Amino acid sequence: MTIDDTTLIPVVKSVLQSVGIRHFVRNEGTHDLIGYMRFSPGAHNPLLGIPQLMVEPDRAREARELLAEIEQTGG
Repeated sequence: MTIDDTTLIPVVKSVLQSVGIRHFVRNEGTHDLIGYMRFSPGAHNPLLGIPQLMVEPDRAREARELLAEIEQTGG
């Protein structure tokens, strides 16, 4: 799952942690590397990489179901 709205990263991580799904957000640290994104909520810098959520393969379906509402709201 690509996380276009970076302000949702903590929400996504919290939801997955609450049910014990191991996860990793690729490019999480680079979306705000130069401070630019800090002043643009929901923005990302395509040059530094769009954050992507990675989860355990055997729990991917469960993660999709849990995060479906977040995805529908534009996250």
